[in-house]
Amino acid sequence: TTNDQTTFIIIISKVYGLSLSSSDVSKYVTPNQPAYYNLSVTNTGNTADNAIIGIVNAPAGWTVLPTSNPVALNPSETKAFQVLVTAPNTVLAGTQVQISVNATSSGNASIVRALSINAVVNQVYDPRVTPLTNSMVISPGSSGTFKINVTNQGNGNDTVDMSLTGVPTGQGWVYNFNPVSVMLTPGQTKTVDVTFTIGSKAAYGDNQLEIIGTSHGTTTTGTTTIVVSVSQYYDLAMVPVGASTLRVDPGGSVTFNFTVTNTGNGPDDYTFSSMRLDTAWVSYFSKTTIYNLPANASDTTMLTVEVPSATNSGTYRFDVKTVSAGNSSVFRTVFNLTIIVNQLFAVDVEPASLYYSGDPGVGVVIDLTVTNTGSGTDNVSMAIPGQYANWVTFNVTTVMLGPGASTIVAATVTP
Repeated sequence: TTNDQTTFIIIISKVYGLSLSSSDVSKYVTPNQPAYYNLSVTNTGNTADNAIIGIVNAPAGWTVLPTSNPVALNPSETKAFQVLVTAPNTVLAGTQVQISVNATSSGNASIVRALSINAVVNQVYDPRVTPLTNSMVISPGSSGTFKINVTNQGNGNDTVDMSLTGVPTGQGWVYNFNPVSVMLTPGQTKTVDVTFTIGSKAAYGDNQLEIIGTSHGTTTTGTTTIVVSVSQYYDLAMVPVGASTLRVDPGGSVTFNFTVTNTGNGPDDYTFSSMRLDTAWVSYFSKTTIYNLPANASDTTMLTVEVPSATNSGTYRFDVKTVSAGNSSVFRTVFNLTIIVNQLFAVDVEPASLYYSGDPGVGVVIDLTVTNTGSGTDNVSMAIPGQYANWVTFNVTTVMLGPGASTIVAATVTP
């Protein structure tokens, strides 16, 4: 048997091959927020290779980047990588784009594998509210209107519902939006009026209110702050407390009491004065001015009047006035407060001389000066008491005299 042997040399060529796949080729993306697509590349060749990842048709303004590049692969090895996709703020909601991702063999550039990934743009809601005027002064019982610009800064059509917070309660405030909702295309601005009607008793001061624009069907809001300043109005009420008519003897004093109430809508000072009182009479208030009286609050003062001892009896009337410091045209007057001065009775009799002489049975005439030293008109009766009563006769037995008045009465004395 003859055997023969030979040797063969087999040369195995390098073979390059790649495959590209993805588990999520389609995603919803939100502008300005990165989205990551999960891809994998496999070396289907028989030698180590690098897969160079390329993006072919990224839309203008979009960011599309592989997170690993190149991807080193041994034969039959599979590795995962990601592609970051970020849509710009300017892209409209609902926009769909298709992006081609290529994997190219570094060993054989003719081997290219392509995969398309899809992106659908989510709607971003971003309402903005801007007042044309930030503050306004409104008088109680009147109205004022703010103009508010409402802008759709989102990327899709939107309806913005208007509301506000911070309105005081229990003071008669009413507000109204016109319109209460606005439909806006992306980037569009419309003007909304918000009108405030202030109650007649609304409190004085500044009120910060928050204007809110809410994207319809979402909780996304835009807010701004406006200031409604309620102007101050001044008013007051004053009443006497207790009797408004008092009696007094000459030389005595009386005290009247008053309550003043601030019926305006803010703090105020009140000053008191008396009118029509005799200038010779002394009068003074326990509080000439009540300072910083809050709205709806009350305080009291007392007026004391001192009646001179020389005052004639009679009825005297006067007034008390209270004036607002905030608005001097606002005042209240209590009219015809009354002081009745009681009458004091007193009389003085003075003879022309203390010594007279005469013969028995012959009458001597003595002139007597009779003066009313009391405080009112009086009837003075003339008489001589005791054992000599039958010696004296008067030319008049009764005289009427006003306070301080005098007259001569002739008395004839016949011993």
